Amino acid sequence: MSNSTSGDIAGFLAADLIIIIFSIIAIVVALLFIAIVVFNRQTHSVANLLACHSSMAEIMFSLTTLNIAIQMYQKDIASITPMSDNDIAYPSCFFWGWMIYVSATLQDYSYAIQAFYRYMCVVYKSKSFLQSYRLYIVVIAIHWMFALLTQLPYYVLEQIKYDNFNHLCQVAIRNSGLIMYIDSVVYIFPVSVVVFVYYKLVVYVRTISNQSKLSNVPSIALFQAKRELKMVKRIIVLILILLPCGFPYTVFNFIGFVADPPRYHFRVSITFIILSSALVMIAMFLQTRNVKDVLFNFIRYKTNRIQTTTTTTTGSHNNNPHPISMLNTNQK
Repeated sequence: MSNSTSGDIAGFLAADLIIIIFSIIAIVVALLFIAIVVFNRQTHSVANLLACHSSMAEIMFSLTTLNIAIQMYQKDIASITPMSDNDIAYPSCFFWGWMIYVSATLQDYSYAIQAFYRYMCVVYKSKSFLQSYRLYIVVIAIHWMFALLTQLPYYVLEQIKYDNFNHLCQVAIRNSGLIMYIDSVVYIFPVSVVVFVYYKLVVYVRTISNQSKLSNVPSIALFQAKRELKMVKRIIVLILILLPCGFPYTVFNFIGFVADPPRYHFRVSITFIILSSALVMIAMFLQTRNVKDVLFNFIRYKTNRIQTTTTTTTGSHNNNPHPISMLNTNQK
C-alpha cells in the first residue's frame, strides 16, 4: 500500500465502511428473522426451520466479512502513516480467509436445501418422513460438515495467502485449479441444483395440470404443486440477486487464468457480494409472509397503542380544567 495515493486510501476506507454497514444490516435482519420464528409458535414449520438455517448461514458469512472489513479498515488507517506494518498479516487473517469460503458454501447450499424440501412436498407429499423435522435437522448437520470438509484441504495445505494490497487472506487467484474447484463447489453446483429443481417442478405442474383437465388428479394436488412452485420461484429470486453481485468476482477469476487481475480486485468483489447478501436477507424476510406479518402486526399494535395513549392523555387534559382557571371562576 505504500504506492497508494491519498485518494486511493479514501476510496478504500469508504469501501470498508460499506462492507461494515451492510454486514451489520444482514446480521440484524437475520437475527430478527430467527427470533420471530423461535418465539412465535404459529411460525414453527419445516420451511421456516430451513429459512432460519439460511439466516444462520447469512450470519456466519456477514460476521466473516465484518471481521475482514474491520481489519482492512485498521490496515488502511495505518497505511496513512509511514513505516506501517501492512506487509504483515494480522493473526486471525488466515482463519477468516478460510471462513469466507466455508460461510459462502453454507449460504449457497442452504437455498438448494430449501428448493429440495419444496420438491419433496410436491412430488412425495404422501411420504411424511421426507417432510419431517427429523430429516432436515440431519440434513442441516450434514450440510455443515460438508461445508467444513470441502473447504478444509486448502487451509490445511496452506493455500490461503496474505494479500498486502487488499489487506486480507485468500486463495491466490493465479492458482487456477483451486479457483475452479472453489467456483464449482461453492457457487456453480448449488445454483444448478436450485435451477434443476425449478425445472422439474415446472414439468411436474404441467403434467398434473394436463391430467386434472381429464379429472384424473384432484384439483388440490395442482393447487399445492403451484404453491410450492411459487416458493421455489422466490428462491430463484434470491439466487438472481446473488448472481449479478457475484459477477465481478467471477470475472476477476477468469482474468486470473491468463493475466494478473486488477490489484484491488478482491475489495471490489467482496463489496458487491456483501451488498447482495444483505439484499437477499431482506428479500427472504419480506417473502416469508407469516414471519413478516408477525413483525408488521407488532409494529401496528405498538403504533395504535401509542396513538390511543396520546388520545386518552389529551382527552383527560381537556376534561380537567387547569387549577388556576378553576380558582378564577370561584373568585367570580
